[in-house]
Amino acid sequence: EWIAVIRGWHGCHSDELKHIIEHGFPRKTQLDSGEADQGFCFKGSAKAAAEQAGPDGCVLMCYVILRHPIPTIIDDQTSE
Repeated sequence: EWIAVIRGWHGCHSDELKHIIEHGFPRKTQLDSGEADQGFCFKGSAKAAAEQAGPDGCVLMCYVILRHPIPTIIDDQTSE
């Protein structure tokens, strides 16, 4: 089994930031349906995460441990 560590960017509303800092991101068992588009995601660039967060949002740079990743959308990948 392989494990990869990547840098990912997460965009969120500013009111969610305190909860993420204090409690971390939710575990998969805490998400409603476990679908790929539910819960949280990480982007390949800060710009894409900022667009997701909106004008009053925050962008977090995170190191993400991948064991069984969902395929990446190529449009999110940049050379930044």
